[in-house]
Amino acid sequence: MKKFLVILGIMLLSLSVFATTIHDVQFTTDAGDGTYPSTFVDQVVTVQGVVTATGFNGGKFFIQDGEGAWNGIYIFDWNTPVNLGDLVSVTGTVSEYYGFTEIKNVSDITIISSGNSVPQPTILTTNEVATSEAYEGVLVRVQNVTVAIGLDDHSQWYVTDGSGNCQIDDNIFNLNDAGITINVGDSWGSITGVVDYGYDEY
Repeated sequence: MKKFLVILGIMLLSLSVFATTIHDVQFTTDAGDGTYPSTFVDQVVTVQGVVTATGFNGGKFFIQDGEGAWNGIYIFDWNTPVNLGDLVSVTGTVSEYYGFTEIKNVSDITIISSGNSVPQPTILTTNEVATSEAYEGVLVRVQNVTVAIGLDDHSQWYVTDGSGNCQIDDNIFNLNDAGITINVGDSWGSITGVVDYGYDEY
């Protein structure tokens, strides 16, 4: 019995030591413009995290297993309905879609629990949002911003807090469709969302 307990303990320790975290998948020492791939590219991984955003590009979602840099990731799957605050386990292949790290070809999503607190958004400057790969997939907030560039043909617009412009896109929520006008010079107390990457912009 003692031998069995020792072996079981070692097995559990090994599982905890070698568990893949979102930080493991996302972190790179060559962070830059989104073109530096994850060291886990093309590998099948299982990660856990709390759902921080849903309905991205038709139903896909984001999860985090902590707060701050490197702790969020995009799940390219719309077959399993999830809600904000769901703690989920996701098994799939790590991929880079034009520099945007994601988990796709998902083979399993298990909802472990629901109603969990969503990680607090990380407060960033608009320049940090626009230039830092570390916050790709992470729930963030910019504060006291002014509209610098109005809506373009793709329903994207830009705000600044004085540090530089960052793009606000419509992949989850379109203000124009909601009847909210966006005018250059308008001030916003805060804007909260998840950082994605496409067409060379965060």
